[in-house]
Amino acid sequence: MKFAVIGTNFISHNFMQAAKHLPEFELVAVCSGQLENAKKFAETYQVDYYTDNYQEILTNQAIDAVYIATPNSLHYEPSIYFLKNKVHVLCEKPLASNLTEVNAMIETAQANQVLLMEAIIPVTLTNFFEVKKQLPKLGTIRRALFQLGKYSSRYDSYRDGVILNAFKNELSNGSLMDMGVYSVYNVVALFGVPEKIFANAYLLKTQVDGLGSMIFSYPEMEAVLMHSKITDTHLKSEIQGEDGNLLITGNSSYNKLELALRNQPVADITVKQCEDTMYYELKEFMECIKAGKLESSLVPYQLMRDVHHVMTEIRKLINVSYPADK
Repeated sequence: MKFAVIGTNFISHNFMQAAKHLPEFELVAVCSGQLENAKKFAETYQVDYYTDNYQEILTNQAIDAVYIATPNSLHYEPSIYFLKNKVHVLCEKPLASNLTEVNAMIETAQANQVLLMEAIIPVTLTNFFEVKKQLPKLGTIRRALFQLGKYSSRYDSYRDGVILNAFKNELSNGSLMDMGVYSVYNVVALFGVPEKIFANAYLLKTQVDGLGSMIFSYPEMEAVLMHSKITDTHLKSEIQGEDGNLLITGNSSYNKLELALRNQPVADITVKQCEDTMYYELKEFMECIKAGKLESSLVPYQLMRDVHHVMTEIRKLINVSYPADK
């Protein structure tokens, strides 16, 4: 299956590591906004064709699918372009800047009978499905705590007065979009769209959020979500039921699962999974294409819409808006 990669940041290198586990994957084209970066990426993975203009790819290469890993605000236009040209699109999280763009992307995919899938790791993982399997053992679930915080490698530059892409409002960036999206996906995939949303965030001078917290209200439970790009966290995520708890290490990767039922020893219930966790999303994407499926059952369109509805509502509450919103 012939792929093009658009964007050559670290995540695209992680993607290529995952692709090594799938023999049918073939990279035939590379694109970056900076031609030198495209050339270096192509040389690393022994690809002959590279460019700094994604619209030139289809003129020069026959491709089945494209993986898009550009800055957040630059997901929408190339996705629409390739979907209209009947190329399957796997696009990095967050799929787009807002729900309006997400809806347009889905409608374009459906109109052109091709697959669009958001590249979101956790809901495709073996251990995510183990969590769903174990949930009934917890009894009535009353609270879920999901968190992800990592001090950005770009934040030192920000503190020195140099604003890099990770903290630029015009690129639809910030902690919610880059880190919080994992927790939102986890909670919405497990428990659905909340009835009420409460949210707070610390905004940087560039008008993006450096960190934030949310509470999702459901009829019988609440979910507390925390995210950060300016501090680290070593906390586990946890689902609390009346009969026990599930502890999750790494809510973007599900590295370890522990089941703590009341009056019983804590049990390690981790299922072995590939260390290159992007393997699972790429495998799902390729299997859908091979089967002629126009929608992923692991990342269905309704889930994508629900997540980005919630994300858009959270940004309204924390007063973060992007040029793409206008």
